[in-house]
Amino acid sequence: VLARPLSTDDIVGVFAGLRPLVDMRAARRRRARSSGPSADTTKISREHVVRTVVPGLVTIAGGKYTTYRRMAADAIDAAAVGITESPSCTRHLAIVGSRSGATALVTEHDAPWQGLDAAVIAALTHRHGPLVDELRALIAADISLARPLGDAPDVLRVEVVHAVTHEGALHLEDVLARRTRLAITRADRGVGVAREIALLMAPHLGWDTETVERQVAAYVVAVASDRAAEGAPDDATAAARRLEANVITP
Repeated sequence: VLARPLSTDDIVGVFAGLRPLVDMRAARRRRARSSGPSADTTKISREHVVRTVVPGLVTIAGGKYTTYRRMAADAIDAAAVGITESPSCTRHLAIVGSRSGATALVTEHDAPWQGLDAAVIAALTHRHGPLVDELRALIAADISLARPLGDAPDVLRVEVVHAVTHEGALHLEDVLARRTRLAITRADRGVGVAREIALLMAPHLGWDTETVERQVAAYVVAVASDRAAEGAPDDATAAARRLEANVITP
């Protein structure tokens, strides 16, 4: 299929999803009957279940990431019994960052985007939707934030600051793994830009030099721990290797 065959050396990042199945006993029975190394879980229901365990405590289990709004609505409706007769209105609300109701998309000719490549602006708009106006305001206040990260040119410095000021990032790992996703999309998992990102975060979180170094060290050790665990043949060995890596807590 490909002109140049790929190998494991070409893989930059890997991610996987977990299936939150409700009937785990049924899943175990199916695995026990399976003749292969992995059981067929495709027949197990993906439906979510809402239960009022005790008065005042509503729980929800199962479901899928793609049906999270329906799950939330069902959980809210169950929790609101006796409080209000109004059903959840989530289906009528635009998701934060969606283009619904957004103003016209910005272009490279709009101030203060002067000098920023159109492709970069398009990428920002794709990632942040109408919230891109928040990033534009940050750049207007500090034009240096329009520059890309040194070792990760696909991400702008402003996205790091925005992650802290608007998206609740508190630790270096928050930005690398859960905001920019550089922990997945970069072969070095973002280690090469870790200090640069930490320094951008520092003034907004009140970090001193010692805290910056501690955050960087914690992330570097966490990456080493992940790499050690990923090469393990089973879960028990992986857990042991993580412990051996002596992960530092920020």
